[in-house]
Amino acid sequence: MTEHADEIVELVNYFNKDDLELIFINLEKELSAENAKTNKEERKKILQNCFREVHTLKGTAGMLKADIVGEILHILEDVLQQLLECSDRIVGIKDDKIFDFLLSGLDMTEQAISIFQTNPQFTMSFSTELGKSYKNYKENARDILTNIDNYLELQQLNLDLF
Repeated sequence: MTEHADEIVELVNYFNKDDLELIFINLEKELSAENAKTNKEERKKILQNCFREVHTLKGTAGMLKADIVGEILHILEDVLQQLLECSDRIVGIKDDKIFDFLLSGLDMTEQAISIFQTNPQFTMSFSTELGKSYKNYKENARDILTNIDNYLELQQLNLDLF
């Protein structure tokens, strides 16, 4: 057993992929065109919940020095933060690949936790399957963060107010 065996079990128990998937699916429903214009408060609550869950899991991974898990969750957290920041302006979805991105982050997190359980000293290598997925995930995040208006339909700001 590793010196952090109890904490690793706690991380595994805390990461409930099914619950997070349900939260993300609920988020997708709230951002759909028929709901996005009317449920701003509910949408914000769901986004805050998504962000808080990912942030807490990332913090737990950081305390355990599960760097691989933390790196994946950090990227996921950045995209959720961007969604949260523009949540009041979202009026629909242009490209639902953003939800594929969120769900693939959960898949990668699950894979990374599994690796961490068996090898806490594991470091990311781009020659591994996980490393290749991570590299692609990071590139997708960069695209989402720099081109958010390609993924979401955003209400235009009234610049006359400034």
